[in-house]
This record gives sequence, C-alpha cells and structure tokens, in this order.
Amino acid sequence: MFESQRLDRNSTAQESHYSGKRISGVRNLVPDVRITQIRQEFRNARKLLQWKNDFWCSVTVLERDRDTAMVRRFISQQL
Repeated sequence: MFESQRLDRNSTAQESHYSGKRISGVRNLVPDVRITQIRQEFRNARKLLQWKNDFWCSVTVLERDRDTAMVRRFISQQL
C-alpha cells in the first residue's frame, strides 16, 4: 500500500517538476496518513500515562492522609 502511494507521489512530483513547478524533498516523502497515525498513537499513550500518573498521585495522597489520620488517632488515644 505504501509502496504504491510512494510511486504515485513520485510520479506526481516528477510530472509537476516537468510542468515548471519545483517540489523540494521528493526523496523524503513519507505518507501523511502514517505520520498522522503515529502522532495520534503518541498522544493517546501520553494521555493514558498522564491519567495513570494523576490516579496514582491521588492514591498516594489518600494513603498519606489515611496514615496521618491513623497516627493522630493513635496519639490522641495515648494522651
């Protein structure tokens, strides 16, 4: 699939070059669809990691608050 797209783009680039237009970077063409897909996957992974990070931060805060409450309760019982 990508091979046919690359051939189509190269032939289009050559045709437009012959018609007087210059296209730079013909050799480095990567299908835009693939770039967009990779960017989307990266964004989704980053959002998922951020969600997990936020979740575990909130769990840590809850555990800290719980431990603090237990220590306070223990101290108040000892007094």
